[in-house]
Amino acid sequence: MKKEVGFLLLLFVQAVAASTFRTSDLSEIQITTEKSDQNHPTVYGSTVVWDDWRDGYLSIRGRDLSAGKEIQITIKAHTQSFNTIYGNTVVWEDDRNGKRDIYGYNFLTSTEIQITTNKNYQLHPAIFGNIVVWEDDRNGNWDIYGYNLSTSKEFRITKDKGDQLYPAIYGNIVVWGDDRNGNSDIYGYDLSTSREFQITTDESAQIIPEIYGNIVVWDDLRNGYLDNNKFVNWDIYGYDLSTSREFQITANRSDQILPAIYGNIVVWEDRRNGNSDIYGYDLSTSCEFQITTDGNDQKSPAIYGNTVVWEDNRNGDWDIYGAALAIDFSRFVSQEAHFFLEMGKKEFDRREYEAALDLFQLAREKYSSIDSEEKTAECDEWIEKCQVELEKGFCLGTYLLTLCILLGVLFTVRRS
Repeated sequence: MKKEVGFLLLLFVQAVAASTFRTSDLSEIQITTEKSDQNHPTVYGSTVVWDDWRDGYLSIRGRDLSAGKEIQITIKAHTQSFNTIYGNTVVWEDDRNGKRDIYGYNFLTSTEIQITTNKNYQLHPAIFGNIVVWEDDRNGNWDIYGYNLSTSKEFRITKDKGDQLYPAIYGNIVVWGDDRNGNSDIYGYDLSTSREFQITTDESAQIIPEIYGNIVVWDDLRNGYLDNNKFVNWDIYGYDLSTSREFQITANRSDQILPAIYGNIVVWEDRRNGNSDIYGYDLSTSCEFQITTDGNDQKSPAIYGNTVVWEDNRNGDWDIYGAALAIDFSRFVSQEAHFFLEMGKKEFDRREYEAALDLFQLAREKYSSIDSEEKTAECDEWIEKCQVELEKGFCLGTYLLTLCILLGVLFTVRRS
């Protein structure tokens, strides 16, 4: 059974390399087979991470699809949940201290890090590059806070007295659901300019946004109606930050919720068939497509590159499944790499060499993955510059420490 799963995972990873999207090319794969619940998957590259119940409590586990290897990320017997991954870092909310904190884990160094230490609750983290954001109730309402993993600096993003919930981040832009106007709207914040802005103004509810590039997507109730005392017909809407244009993605008169986006592909959970399925939409062609057709429930999709993952109860418990979409995503990887390269240069100019090094390494990883040799070499040059500057700082610090010790010894000798 294990050999069969490993072989299927290999086929799955190979399918990810396909170049032109067609609905008929969907290659579905079962990722977990444990007889317990696995929920809330997230994905980056060939690594899928999820919340796992096999130990009798929620822990974070993952699988490297390219190696066919499962990874145990958390080992504390407490609730760790709502994970998300970017690059080599997984973050999650964790109740080991009697409340919810944000923790992280770095695959490269195999080290865990506590990101928040405030005595109140911190929930629903999101990550892009070296920036982690979350919702935080330390001020008596829910605000959005952030943390720079490279500089170990925490910062506050929102200050309005209403609640700001479920943040998402891409590049310098953070978005969230905001109830300051008496209903839930989508707001955003530009970290590079410290500017807050409103995205939605409709009087119905807009919640749980996601963002990729200039496109923000969310759950929207403007077309909703009452059915058995319950509002139904949530739709997926989007907004282009570069053109200030809002657009509707789904129009079916059932619930479409929990969108995720990568490049020009939006995926979501869809209830039009009497169960929950995963659907997708290609923004470049305005084409909608169905990803899952099983008669049981498939929920909580996530996407990175060609890989879509979700939780699935077709086997009587919740497992993690995935599908490979045959699309060419190299230009989107290149866009991300360019962002990290330019941000690294800015951090280098500010003499934040550790932060710059992290950003150049992220850029290099992405350029290398799409075989951009020239840009990979440019990243190598910047990485070397950072290492030289960090070595200078280390040598200077060692010299000053030695000087202080010698002066202290001299002072002690003279006094005696």
